[in-house]
Amino acid sequence: MFIDQSDLDPASSVPLYRQLFNVLVDRIDHGDLEGGDPLPTEELLCRTLHLSRATVHRAYDLLVQENCVDRRPGAGTFVRPRRLRLDPALGTRQQLQLAQARCDHRCELLGIEKAPPTAIQQDRLGIDSASPIWLITRLHYLNGRPRIVERSCMACARVPSLDVDQAAGSLAQVLHRSGSGPLHAREVLGAVALASADAALLDAKPGQPAFRLEREVFDEQGRCWEYGLRSMCGHDLRFDILTAEKGDDPFCY
Repeated sequence: MFIDQSDLDPASSVPLYRQLFNVLVDRIDHGDLEGGDPLPTEELLCRTLHLSRATVHRAYDLLVQENCVDRRPGAGTFVRPRRLRLDPALGTRQQLQLAQARCDHRCELLGIEKAPPTAIQQDRLGIDSASPIWLITRLHYLNGRPRIVERSCMACARVPSLDVDQAAGSLAQVLHRSGSGPLHAREVLGAVALASADAALLDAKPGQPAFRLEREVFDEQGRCWEYGLRSMCGHDLRFDILTAEKGDDPFCY
């Protein structure tokens, strides 16, 4: 079994139901329990872990409250698709580190090109229509499945050269090397219907529920260096937002 008595400490000040809940969440977050997997019955855990029925039942109730599992009458308790934890204090780039910690994460560079800016890109980057931009498209895989389409742009005048290796890695580091100084970001998360182009990349259906993260990265003078959109499949993602005090991190906002 994925849990045994050594995972619990009766002498701890943390109640046993909370310890059991924490262990189960850890198993889910680290992939030992995948979305759709059944949990053992409460009776089985009571027997194998020598816990009271009330303790196990309370832990399972908490899993339900936290949307970690679904209870299906007559069938059992099943793990919901794995949660994605985002920390806005770290900015979007660092947020994907959670995928590496919680999930198997891979980023694929789909394209990098010089292009004329759209009206929105001109407005966000503070440039005119004659100023070309770098347009970078990346696809992020979580647990081997395409889940996030990222489209970012930067003014070529501010970042004169950008190679494939730089575009495939951290754009924030590119901005630092370009002399932008300390950075902060503004991010807006909203619910949208998945556009056809993104749906094709995400192996999803157009119009499917999705999250869209709009991101602007600024330097210490308040100039926008990077503007981008991320489209994320919404049917199997849940966001646990952690907050931090402004000033604790250069990506706070």
